[in-house]
Amino acid sequence: MLSIGERILEERNRLKMSQAAMATHCQVTTVTQGKWERGKGTPNAGYLAEMAKLGVDVMYVVTGMRMPAPAEGTEQGTQLVQLNQRQQALIQNYDAADDVGKTFIEGTATLATQPKVKRASGGGKR
Repeated sequence: MLSIGERILEERNRLKMSQAAMATHCQVTTVTQGKWERGKGTPNAGYLAEMAKLGVDVMYVVTGMRMPAPAEGTEQGTQLVQLNQRQQALIQNYDAADDVGKTFIEGTATLATQPKVKRASGGGKR
């Protein structure tokens, strides 16, 4: 996994910004920007907030996990949730299904979340 400094550099390059331009926007010196990119120290919350205004994925910089891109028409500031692989696969399968398949998936999900439904264990006695 990349370090915070390497992720800052990666995000700066993704935005096609010079080190000086990012430093100026984030209200730090170019020397400080360079140190953080080399892993010599850790940025503060004010710096991260300024980075977010540029479109930096701050969650990625801090944790190494990318945030999903906001849906079209989504207002900024909406809380986004990171989906795991199983959740992503379920959504992809749902999106690929026809109307009958989508109805089946929705019904199955509803049924699976009902507390009083007795489910077959698959390992019972015969």
